[in-house]
Amino acid sequence: SYPLCALAVSDERRVSTQVHGDYRLEFLIPEEYVGAFIGKKGANLNQMRGPAGNGVSINVRDDPITLGSNKVTLCTLFGPAEEMGNTIERAAKWLGDISIRVQMDREAGQA
Repeated sequence: SYPLCALAVSDERRVSTQVHGDYRLEFLIPEEYVGAFIGKKGANLNQMRGPAGNGVSINVRDDPITLGSNKVTLCTLFGPAEEMGNTIERAAKWLGDISIRVQMDREAGQA
C-alpha cells in the first residue's frame, strides 16, 4: 500500500460573486492520524485557525472515506484570503509532522 495524499485549493471568488476574497483548502488525513492533527481538546485546530473572529473555519469530517484499502478523513480550511495564509502555514507544519510520523510508523512496521 502506498501513502495517500490529496490536495485541492480553490479561489472561491470564481465560484460565487457573493463571496469576496475567501479561499478553501481541502486535504485528506490518514484516519489513524486525525487525533494528532486535531490535538488535545482541539488545541492544534485552534492554533491553526488563529485569533478568534478572523473568519477562518476548519472542518474535520466525522466519517472517514475509504479509498482502496486506506481510510482517510477530509479536512477543509475556509476563510478570508488575508487570514488563510497564516492558517495554511500552520496546517502545513502539522501535516509535515504527521507525514514524518507516518513514515516512521511504516518503517517500524517493516522491521
